[in-house]
Amino acid sequence: MYITVESGHVAEAFELLGKVYSATSFDINQVEAERESVYRDIIELQRDQLASTLEFSYYTAFRQDQFGQPTLGIRENASTISAEDISSFV
Repeated sequence: MYITVESGHVAEAFELLGKVYSATSFDINQVEAERESVYRDIIELQRDQLASTLEFSYYTAFRQDQFGQPTLGIRENASTISAEDISSFV
């Protein structure tokens, strides 16, 4: 998640993001539906040669940084992640 704000509103943006993350609950059915959607998006991305090449390039160049990680996540993780996993991460 990201947010774009004017420089004078950065503190309020961090406060808002903090509230969103701390007050979030996860419906198991919604997580299941979203997991399927993300998994399909990852498969579709792998079929797109340009997008795949860019993902691999970023990974190669920035392997140790968050910037180099796959945008949609790793296919194996997308098929097995649960609401409990997300809650423990948050």
